[in-house]
Amino acid sequence: MLTKQQQLIVELETLLDPKSKRDYCFEQTKQYKNVSFSNNTKYCILYAEETKQVVKEEIRAFGESERVDIKTYSLEEVKQLYTSTIERLSLNVGLALPNPKNYTICYLRYLNKILKPFIDNNKDELTEKELFIPFMNKANSKTNFNCYKRLAFDFEMIVENNKSYKLTKNGIDYIENMNPNTANTLNVSSVDLTNE
Repeated sequence: MLTKQQQLIVELETLLDPKSKRDYCFEQTKQYKNVSFSNNTKYCILYAEETKQVVKEEIRAFGESERVDIKTYSLEEVKQLYTSTIERLSLNVGLALPNPKNYTICYLRYLNKILKPFIDNNKDELTEKELFIPFMNKANSKTNFNCYKRLAFDFEMIVENNKSYKLTKNGIDYIENMNPNTANTLNVSSVDLTNE
């Protein structure tokens, strides 16, 4: 238990089964102890309880010898909490998150690549050939194109109109608020979203 005057420095890890990962964790924790953060600092290693039992004993022994608190958390519980949080978030962001949930918010920036051709061509409707331009001359280009296109459909950014693709209201809003850095970046999928 910490008092108001204490500070806790936590080394957060997932599974610590690989020796190289444990060594890094131990070394990092020792380095923290060599820096004066405050007069009354405690140290802790927080790692996944799914780590192998034999490894847990080694971590416990390190904690005792270095006077470091050792705590665990459940990866399964974190996964469940994450899933329920994403489901709750989908009710509040104004844009329903599609299934599967592995798209998640952090991958919305992938829409940059499939929607940028609408900006480049200054149109709200494109042929498949026009929409495909950013994917040309790449390995597995057709597969990648279809994945990105599926993402745009799932987020209701585009709709199919005969043999062409038309921006929806969501798509128009998205490109109007697109990060300006997409204009001069080769890998537009790597460009973060704007605050809008």
